[in-house]
Amino acid sequence: MKYEAHLATCERCRSAVAEISGIPALLAMLDLEDVCVRWRTKRRKPAASPRVLDSVLDKVRWRRRRSRWLTSAAVGVAAALLAVGVSSPFRPEIVGLENYTPQETVQALDMNKVSKRRSTHRSR
Repeated sequence: MKYEAHLATCERCRSAVAEISGIPALLAMLDLEDVCVRWRTKRRKPAASPRVLDSVLDKVRWRRRRSRWLTSAAVGVAAALLAVGVSSPFRPEIVGLENYTPQETVQALDMNKVSKRRSTHRSR
C-alpha cells in the first residue's frame, strides 16, 4: 500500500518502474531448462533474443508516448479552463452571457419631512 502511494507522488520512481515493466514478459519467454544449462556451463546471464528485446522496447516506447500524450492533453484542458475562468468576469460573452445588460443608475429623490408624529405611549 505504501509502495503504490509513493509511486502516485514520485515521478522518478514511476519512471524507473515503467522502464523495467517489460522484464516479466522477457522472463516468461525464457525456457527454464535452457537457463539452467547455460547457468551451469557458462555462469553468465542468458542473452535475450532480438525478437524479445524489440517487443519489450516497443512496449516501453508506446507507454512513454501514451504518458506524454495524456500529460499534454491534461495540461491543455487545464489551461483552457483557467483561461475561461480568468476571462469570464471581464468578458462574459465568452461563456455565453451575451444577454447581460448592465443596470441603469438613477438619481435618488430628496425626501421631505411631511409631519411630526406624536408618541401614543404614556408613562404609567
